[in-house]
Amino acid sequence: MDYGICRFYRGERTPKEVTAEVSFQFPKDKYIHEQVFGFIDFLAAVGGAAGLVLGASILSFVEIFYFATLRCFLYYRKMQREKRRYERMKQRY
Repeated sequence: MDYGICRFYRGERTPKEVTAEVSFQFPKDKYIHEQVFGFIDFLAAVGGAAGLVLGASILSFVEIFYFATLRCFLYYRKMQREKRRYERMKQRY
């Protein structure tokens, strides 16, 4: 904030008649918006997106492999149980 006394008046009739004029000047805000997208920024953006996509795809493949092998294992185990149960029933009758 900048200020200054511009004029100072003194009345000629009595000493109580004194007038002062003061002006205030506030700085004006200036905003400069520059959108600079350099090579490093581009590399970081591409690397982040690639990491997200590759990470998601690798996890997806791992999950598909896990569930496929787990499903096969559970199916095999179920068939073994049914086979044993069938053999036991066959022996009883």
